[in-house]
Amino acid sequence: MTGKKKLLDSTLERLKNVLDEHYDGDFEYTFKFIVPFGKLEELKTILNEHNLIERSSRNGKYISVTMIRKVAGGPEVVELYEKTSVINGLIAL
Repeated sequence: MTGKKKLLDSTLERLKNVLDEHYDGDFEYTFKFIVPFGKLEELKTILNEHNLIERSSRNGKYISVTMIRKVAGGPEVVELYEKTSVINGLIAL
């Protein structure tokens, strides 16, 4: 396992634990991503959502994407972040 992968796994595990401590049952979670313009369709495919808020950067190289989704708990949040982590250049906030 690479150092970058270990850091991602550790960060996602902490996020899952915090969410599980603070929420019981379903809740709405705001996902926010910054992605290179050329990778937007790849992100949309993974997110499989129609209610995305998109905003281009000043220079048009990047797009911020915000999505509010009802989730069943921390593991569902982590699963989506893991799926999107394969997109080169993506920043998950």
